Amino acid sequence: MTQPDCTQLFVYGLLTFPVITKALTGHDFQQSEALLPGYRRFGLSKDLDAGSVPVLMADSQAEQVGVLLSGVTAEDLAILDFFEEIDGGLYRRELVRVYANQQWQHAWVYLAGPQLAPFAVGQWQPEQVSAAQLQQLAEQQIPELLQQYQLMQNMTNSRGEAPN
Repeated sequence: MTQPDCTQLFVYGLLTFPVITKALTGHDFQQSEALLPGYRRFGLSKDLDAGSVPVLMADSQAEQVGVLLSGVTAEDLAILDFFEEIDGGLYRRELVRVYANQQWQHAWVYLAGPQLAPFAVGQWQPEQVSAAQLQQLAEQQIPELLQQYQLMQNMTNSRGEAPN
């Protein structure tokens, strides 16, 4: 299936922190405040033992405030898809319409996938993430994740398959 050509991503959780997106992709994105109607951000129940992690789910009575990242490339999306574990069913990426910069625009968004949806409860706020947690994620966990991503890409390329 061909993906639509869209260079914007609506983010509402950990990806709203520039230190995280830069650690993942290696560059900064232009950011704008944005609104996504018909969706609500939840936290995850402690049963999943995932810490302070948000998920977004459809809710016709809600609207979610977030950040619109512009200039997102296909390579960025491949890395972010790996980070969000869309192949494992944790999240799924969909194209939505958001309101930003005084106009409606198309953007990608990561929604709760089938593995996370049953655990969506309560609220999640960016203030729940400490500076120390962000630093650990950016300096320790993300570099390890990027090594795994690179290994996966190398194996895919060595088999002659098209990379993400």
